[in-house]
Amino acid sequence: MTDHINLDFDAHRWERTRENHRAWWAGELDRPLVHLTLPGRDPGRAEPALPAHGFVSFYDAGVSASEIAGRWLYDLECRHFLGDAFPHVLPNLGPGVIAAFLGLELQNGSDTVWFHQPDQIELADLELRFDPDNRWFRRVGDLYSAAADRFQGLVHLDMTDLGGNLDIVQSFRPGEALAMDLYDAPEAVTRASWLAHDAWWRCFNESSSSSPARIRSAGGLWTSSPSSSAAPKASPWSATRPPGRSPKSARCSADTGWMPEAERRHPEAVRQSNIIHP
Repeated sequence: MTDHINLDFDAHRWERTRENHRAWWAGELDRPLVHLTLPGRDPGRAEPALPAHGFVSFYDAGVSASEIAGRWLYDLECRHFLGDAFPHVLPNLGPGVIAAFLGLELQNGSDTVWFHQPDQIELADLELRFDPDNRWFRRVGDLYSAAADRFQGLVHLDMTDLGGNLDIVQSFRPGEALAMDLYDAPEAVTRASWLAHDAWWRCFNESSSSSPARIRSAGGLWTSSPSSSAAPKASPWSATRPPGRSPKSARCSADTGWMPEAERRHPEAVRQSNIIHP
């Protein structure tokens, strides 16, 4: 669909925004980045019948990705983008949605999303199997494609919230189970965390390789740089950069004495970059 877009943003603003972010990450901008949006703008058209939901899973399966993208666009058209702010959307199925990609049941709450493990499983028996035909993974892909078609390159498409390694493991060992595992079976927790780490990158890579090129040209797909998402060998707990390291210093090579395990396992993904984080 290529209807007229009435955003408080245009291609010229995107060029300026990209350059400001590039300069900030390079340490060349003599001010902080200021992201400020204000509601109350007249979109110049009637509100869609489809209601706005913070979580995509709140929409019935019969609601098309194109309809959801249309609702997102209307909401963006109702906002002013000031300073370094830019229009973006998040296909949000809840934090740590990779648990649903790995087979757990996604349950909608009144204002949140939960991932349910029907049967208790011992940590030593945990296996994480990613299925690219998973209904929720396919839903996210459909949303990216529909949004890219609708937004005509003017809206940044945020990475859905895959979660961190222990977030993923905790979905399979909910409540106090994982807390007790940390005391009773730390080696099993480490093993499970690396399973989650590999599953995280598998989902990331599948999303990147299966997404149409037009998505990556539509303002970019990822909100965090893969090259700053490398976990050090000594710590499998998170898929994000290790504490105390800036995005720049996280891009290490062998001669620094710190070669991330993630880079060894996923060299192609770690070498990727995007428009916001050069």
